[in-house]
Amino acid sequence: MNFTKTEAKECYTSRDIQRWEWIEEGPRYGTEEYKQSSEKMLRLCGEEGIVGAMDEKRLDLIVHPTNVDPPSTFTAMLGLPAITVPLGFYPDGTIPIRHRGDLIDVAPNVPFGITFAGRAYTEEILFRVAYVYETNSHIREKVQHYKLPRTELHDVVEG
Repeated sequence: MNFTKTEAKECYTSRDIQRWEWIEEGPRYGTEEYKQSSEKMLRLCGEEGIVGAMDEKRLDLIVHPTNVDPPSTFTAMLGLPAITVPLGFYPDGTIPIRHRGDLIDVAPNVPFGITFAGRAYTEEILFRVAYVYETNSHIREKVQHYKLPRTELHDVVEG
């Protein structure tokens, strides 16, 4: 944090270091307060959150826009599998939004995705659902590539 704040090339005032600051304000790693806070977060994400909702409603997976932070953060914290595929593009007239310095997250024609998240070890189901969604949405046909790759995976991987 200090480097980012003091190094001119880091352009501190336009950089978002809020998460670092939250960590600094929170309980120190290894303390009892930290342990209790972590256990509470996992409970709120899991049995009282995503996993609890999936159990109660007997769901195999949940679906959410990729740019929605809580579900993505919760699945990551719980180590649950998730897969994201293209959903669409922000329409003309969308007001640009910057969350981190000069990086624009939302604006006309910026792509966004849909995420399918499941229970532990349900990757096969997630791949199937994502594949069915993607092949029926035809969204990849609408993708505007600004720069097409010149190298494919098979060009660099043997066998």
